[in-house]
Amino acid sequence: MKILIVEHDSSAMVSINTVLQNSGHQTTLASNANDALRSLQANTDIKLIICDVTLPGMDGFDLLKSIKANPVYGYIPVIMCSSSTDQESVLKSFELGAKDYIAKPINEQVITAKIAKLAAREETTKILVVDDEEFILDILVRVLEREGYQVISTQSPLKALSLLESFNVGVVISDISMPEIDGIELLKRIKARYPNMPVMLISGHTAKYSKSAMIAAGAAGFITKPFRNTEIIDEIASFNIEKIVRHRTAPAGR
Repeated sequence: MKILIVEHDSSAMVSINTVLQNSGHQTTLASNANDALRSLQANTDIKLIICDVTLPGMDGFDLLKSIKANPVYGYIPVIMCSSSTDQESVLKSFELGAKDYIAKPINEQVITAKIAKLAAREETTKILVVDDEEFILDILVRVLEREGYQVISTQSPLKALSLLESFNVGVVISDISMPEIDGIELLKRIKARYPNMPVMLISGHTAKYSKSAMIAAGAAGFITKPFRNTEIIDEIASFNIEKIVRHRTAPAGR
């Protein structure tokens, strides 16, 4: 697994890096937030981020927020670390999207156990969510992440198509009424390249769109707004996503 270590203290950096490399992981290093963001843009194979809270300039909390706000790499799990173990710092880390928190000085057994746990989660299905309404997008991401899914999100349907090229997505959830192209056109383009990819459409225009018509168009499911959280989860559970991911049809030309 390739891990990005963001640490301003050189001795702590060496310590963490040594532990990870001795455990068979590849590492890339950054001593501040700007270097970390550049590394994330340049390395598409980073699977985990270990980030110190205390960084020069942009601190670890602000870096965490920036990472989680980015649709390309926001899904990457982050472990925050700090010499401070006060409850406020720990809770803030989790509220901002961190998957775990480690107290410094780093204990080798503790960090390797936490990484192993997160590595197991890496096999979890990735879901791509597309909605131009930021409020709805945020709700969907939170609901799905609470269920243990990895979520990639974007407000742009055209960006969604490029994200499908980069990530092994198991299912797409898309609004219908969007700028650039609507959800039905997005569905057509996805099915043209990924025939087995389940796409669930969402819309508040119940008079204009019906579930039967959307299913006939190729959607795996259709839910109307406002929706209940359980509707989303139950619909996804019916797709048998793990089987679809394993047998996903590659895009033409690959």
